[in-house]
Amino acid sequence: MLKFVLIFVSSAFLIGCASSSKAISEKSDLKMPFDMKLFDDKYFTALWLHWYDNVAWWTSDSVLAEKDSVKKLLGKSWFCYQIDSSWNAAYGGYDSIKQSFAPVLMYVVNNKAKVIKVPPKIDTSFANPLARALHVSYSNAMGFLGSILDSTGVKFNPYVRREADSSISVWFLPGFYENQCTYGVDISYRLTNTGDSIISKQINDIGLRYFKPDKKIGIVLNDLQNEMPSIGNIFFLIQFRNYFKYISINNKSSKSTMIFSKDKKDWFWVHYTK
Repeated sequence: MLKFVLIFVSSAFLIGCASSSKAISEKSDLKMPFDMKLFDDKYFTALWLHWYDNVAWWTSDSVLAEKDSVKKLLGKSWFCYQIDSSWNAAYGGYDSIKQSFAPVLMYVVNNKAKVIKVPPKIDTSFANPLARALHVSYSNAMGFLGSILDSTGVKFNPYVRREADSSISVWFLPGFYENQCTYGVDISYRLTNTGDSIISKQINDIGLRYFKPDKKIGIVLNDLQNEMPSIGNIFFLIQFRNYFKYISINNKSSKSTMIFSKDKKDWFWVHYTK
């Protein structure tokens, strides 16, 4: 039985921009279904990952359009990063012996989603720790992710970010697979500021689930082991909310979804307590 409904303002975003959330309620004594500050932190991280993913897709199309002679110079290392309102992507190679990143192709994506190729120059003090953190994290996660790839064919996309405290976060989230949206497994790491040592690691594993996009149906992401939506599930909802009639996240003591207001031209969070 649903005891009450809480609605929170989300956002309609430009690249790199988002409005903060706030509760809309006529009753000030309503109890929140979970820690809303923690939820906001997870939500804005998932939103950032959403834009990172978009930038990766847009710029990878530009990489594929390059001459074969250029693509042959590429290694397996790449990452995206944000400077003010512009997103950037660097593609190149990471030398695990020298522990250094060498860019081959670089792009800037402006706030109108236009991809612009720029000279492959990047500050090594900025790039090397990010590339190193990706390498260290992937090496640690390879056994777990490799077994999933072997059994399901699902590949995991990497994401990396320098945090405000100078530590580095890395995430691995399941990618789009055979025209299906996937969720249920994700890994996150926190590493030292140099990217060479893992501080913490978290695995969310409720088993991979698959949904084929269909705007005529709504889907429910069941995650009854957690009290509130995980970053991976919030990311899934943001990433694929236009692919389905609705997406709802079913947690241990609450349910969450997003609705689009045609009047406000904006997305809103709706949280229910069970």
